[in-house]
Amino acid sequence: MVLLISRKDYADEFDCEFFNIVTDDFWEQFKEVIKRNKYPITVGFGTNEELEYDSAEDVLRNIEVKKITDEESEVIKRLLKKDFGVGSNAIDKLFNWTKFY
Repeated sequence: MVLLISRKDYADEFDCEFFNIVTDDFWEQFKEVIKRNKYPITVGFGTNEELEYDSAEDVLRNIEVKKITDEESEVIKRLLKKDFGVGSNAIDKLFNWTKFY
């Protein structure tokens, strides 16, 4: 399993910090999707806010990747679900992928 931790600045006002837990296979496929997309891409959150990603490098630069065990994954999911934080829907919304993990 892979823990993806992202921190993205919102309009120089605040940082959006979130995480997602995904499989190793999903992460490898997702990186390829990131590289193939057309940019800029925006992801809406809240009532009227958006995160903008200017390039594949911008997306990848904002994601910290940590390998975790299945047991660690289950503890996190039990306590906080599979994702958490402002913008935690970004992985699904950025690329219109849903529930591959």
